[in-house]
Amino acid sequence: MKKGVLLFFLSISLLVNQGCHEVVFKQSFDKQKWNNKEDWDYPERNGIVDDLVKNYKIEGLKYKQLIELLDEPQGHDSLSVYYQIVMDFGNDIDPVYTKNLEVTFNKDSIVSNVYIKEWKKD
Repeated sequence: MKKGVLLFFLSISLLVNQGCHEVVFKQSFDKQKWNNKEDWDYPERNGIVDDLVKNYKIEGLKYKQLIELLDEPQGHDSLSVYYQIVMDFGNDIDPVYTKNLEVTFNKDSIVSNVYIKEWKKD
């Protein structure tokens, strides 16, 4: 009986913990919130990225204008940059889930595409 009760409460606590992790409070985009960084994490970006993508005309901006709006990206290559939204390590040393805002440019350094890219470890 004690074993069953313990298993029940352990299961409930795991479900509650997992559920709390998924809660995202949607907010309006704010540059200060966007740049708020704690350790390697940007805790407010996931709640404001939808507003940013929907209500700000990012496509058509020049590279310099993008940097003025969002600051420096976390990574880049020749025709794209990305901004980290979520990086979840779970109980692993390597990420098990990432969510990034990806921005691509044309040859004139003008934003041609903006999208959210998610990756989850199998």
